[in-house]
Amino acid sequence: MLDKHYYRKKYLHLRKEMDFKQVRDYSKQIMKTLTTMDVYKESSSVYGYMSFNNEVDTYGITESDTFNKKNYYAPVMKKNGLMTFHKVDGFNGLVINSYGIMEPNSQTPIAIPQEGDLVLVPGIVFDTSGYRIGYGGGYYDRLIRSHPEATYIGMTYDSHLCKEPLPVESYDQKSKLYSDTIWNC
Repeated sequence: MLDKHYYRKKYLHLRKEMDFKQVRDYSKQIMKTLTTMDVYKESSSVYGYMSFNNEVDTYGITESDTFNKKNYYAPVMKKNGLMTFHKVDGFNGLVINSYGIMEPNSQTPIAIPQEGDLVLVPGIVFDTSGYRIGYGGGYYDRLIRSHPEATYIGMTYDSHLCKEPLPVESYDQKSKLYSDTIWNC
């Protein structure tokens, strides 16, 4: 079996090749469909991410009317491999972290995903079982393991859904999977 480095490199290259229109159009479709799903409608809060490097775009959702009816939280990455979530109120108060990713002000109160909350999980590539390969920091694996009561949905493009199983380590956690055309529980 190929290693995570191979898949990370391959799918980062594919994502880099996507043009602005593809990212925008696929992301709009994903978010439009997501907001019609029961798992979204029934959620108390949405824990997302601030998209980076052609990930499924989350910037539009933080200011949409649909998402304004819910609290939207994004992560602040810590040096110890952990992350904390803080409320996003539009683009005011966002700062660029050491990875080049926008994040909310870490001085605002910390929010913790709980039962009834929806967590949108970014990734470079997912397999059809919901396992993912990210940038290799293990941030989301630790989050899922420490707060399993929330609902976790992997956000990806169909072109970043690997049909073969990805290499999995004992610490890897899976999420439900959502791409631009499929929903797999």
